[in-house]
Amino acid sequence: MGNLWFGGNGGIGRINKEGRVDRLTPRHGFMSYVVAALLRDTDGTIWAGAEKGLCHMLADPQPGTRPTQRCYGVKDGLPSPYTQSMRFGIKAFVIAISRFA
Repeated sequence: MGNLWFGGNGGIGRINKEGRVDRLTPRHGFMSYVVAALLRDTDGTIWAGAEKGLCHMLADPQPGTRPTQRCYGVKDGLPSPYTQSMRFGIKAFVIAISRFA
């Protein structure tokens, strides 16, 4: 079994295989404390949608390794920073955003 991921108003939480709980916040490279959506990619990495954008994260980073690979926001081309939901389509990765964050 893998990690259990969850998000909310306190950042991202992860319970690992040993039962340890890790909390990921802007200190760890994430864009925001408010997380609305999480999605596991086909390569095992995690996409996190938040009030300030979308972040691509390592699913199981090594100790001392920053979990966030890259974050995207309005300056990167998103029409709005607030990512409400995500899913995989037949041939595409789909995100739903809101202009009223």
